[in-house]
Amino acid sequence: MNRGSTYLAALFLSGLATGCGGPDYVDTRLPQEAHVIEALLLGDSLTVMEGYVELVQDELSEFEAWRSARAGYTTRHWIPSWGFYDRFQFHLYRPRVAVVLLGTNDARIPNRIPVDEYIDNLAIIAHALLDDGAGKVVLMTAPKNFLRPQPAEVLERLEQYAYALTWFCMAPDDDIECGPDLYSMLDETDFIDGIHPNTVGHERIAEALLPYLVDLE
Repeated sequence: MNRGSTYLAALFLSGLATGCGGPDYVDTRLPQEAHVIEALLLGDSLTVMEGYVELVQDELSEFEAWRSARAGYTTRHWIPSWGFYDRFQFHLYRPRVAVVLLGTNDARIPNRIPVDEYIDNLAIIAHALLDDGAGKVVLMTAPKNFLRPQPAEVLERLEQYAYALTWFCMAPDDDIECGPDLYSMLDETDFIDGIHPNTVGHERIAEALLPYLVDLE
């Protein structure tokens, strides 16, 4: 699998993914001038909704942990040059850690993003963040989908994503790391609607993520 290959067709997608519900859009207002931050939290509606981001901000402060997310978005939408990534000018903020949580929408029927494209898209996003000055990139697996009824192909893709992502981010000698494995960690009781975590689910995500963001020594 080529970590650096691109999917040019993805760059020409138009229209928004209908997505996994929740708020339509979050655009955290990053400072207008260069300002190094501790953590960038990037994703879809799981990151848009109030939850683990606020818990992380409670530890780091809202000035040091920034959210950049849009409901319904996939790894295709986050590829640099598609438009959404570029508007944030991440090179001005050079986060010490950039955390990426994507995959829930990639697996859904309207998108059907194959596992190899999913991993390659994440590679493009991660390397763009590193090129823009991120100290390291932490990748979290997308959680299981507990919606009922749910097509088997969606569940199978999420399982494939989790397995492939674990292998991808275990590669040595780079600044891309495996973060919390939400696919294995969260169960049905951690969700409001089968897709979006509830209060307990978000608390579990934040608790598992904070060691990657906070110097515990």
